[in-house]
Amino acid sequence: MKRFASVGLTLFAFLLLFAGSAAAQGNNVTGQVIGLDGNPLPNATITIKNDTGRTFTTKTDSKGNFIQVGVPDGVYTVSLTSPAVPQGFTTQFQASGSNNQPWNINLKEIAAASGGSEKAAAEKEAFNNMKQHFDAATTAMNDADAIKKQLATAPADQKSDLTSKMNAAYQTALTEYTAAEQGVNAKDTGNHALIWASIGRADDATSKYADAATAYQKAIDLKPTADYYSDLSTALTNVAASQHDPAVLQQKISDADAACQKAVALAGSAPAAPAAGGAAASPAQTSTAVASRCYKNMGIVLSNKGDLQQAIDPLKKATDANPKDAQAWFLLGSAYVGSVQSKTEGDKEVFTFDPNTSDALQKCSDLDPTGPLGAQCKDMAASVTQMSGGVSTSVGTKPSKSSKPAKKKP
Repeated sequence: MKRFASVGLTLFAFLLLFAGSAAAQGNNVTGQVIGLDGNPLPNATITIKNDTGRTFTTKTDSKGNFIQVGVPDGVYTVSLTSPAVPQGFTTQFQASGSNNQPWNINLKEIAAASGGSEKAAAEKEAFNNMKQHFDAATTAMNDADAIKKQLATAPADQKSDLTSKMNAAYQTALTEYTAAEQGVNAKDTGNHALIWASIGRADDATSKYADAATAYQKAIDLKPTADYYSDLSTALTNVAASQHDPAVLQQKISDADAACQKAVALAGSAPAAPAAGGAAASPAQTSTAVASRCYKNMGIVLSNKGDLQQAIDPLKKATDANPKDAQAWFLLGSAYVGSVQSKTEGDKEVFTFDPNTSDALQKCSDLDPTGPLGAQCKDMAASVTQMSGGVSTSVGTKPSKSSKPAKKKP
């Protein structure tokens, strides 16, 4: 028995020594390196180092595989160097006897993921820069619009200074919108279109109507909406009103009319946008409302430019779209009166009014019976009645056809 016990103790001691030797040897670490081209990366130097400074160095074989024996448990920084990887690569792995997962390094996947993160960060920075320019432009536009309202009631000695400030603010808005447009992501068609439309409005405000029409068209090409087509129509009408060539003028008016038709069609086909709280759709975007607004703006521009004959057709379309718009009837009646034809017969000047003149003036009076528009329409109707029988020219004077209507804004 004594001898048997001695043999057992000797065997137990041997097992302890073996276990201690195995622990000291550590883990056998294996892995594979895939290069930037997606293929195994041969002859890459792999350096494995822990926080105590313990370091191992190995190389990948022809298939990108590497092995390192005797790596104790712990967290290791693994560095890779190779002529095929100009900046090298560093990562971390954990060595553990209970986890023998390979230390694989796929540089192609890592580069793609890193590139995606960098691209996302760059896009975010670009969006923030674009938004800063857009917000600055919007602030400048609001400032300019506020000054424009002040000009209507400002004393004469303040108008020059206010006009200078207003123009400077509009120019700032145009500059900032242009900077925003240059920074917007090409795939972001919504914001791209919005910025072009905003540039158009800034051009409109500074009477750059041809530039405004170009900007609105770019917005439409990206994202056609009823509003953009309405704005385009107004810009084209302003371009038409500045033409001296009758053929060009007529073409631009036709283009403006076509833009209104597009606006109406889009408003009619667009899904109704619910109002706050899910109530009924806002009437501002119905096809009839868009038609009324778009065609009336055409009529206002042409009336303000003194081209009353050309203003009649769009104003008729505006009143057809909204028969309860007193201003549209006033403008139409004024256009009829202002474009009256006359000829001399004996000692009289005979005036020929459009047969719809009285009806337009009457509807204006009925819709605004106690207001300023109704009063002007009544005065014009009285003048029409007086002039319809002809006016004697024997005394050498002629009564005024009508007082010129006040200019309106689109």
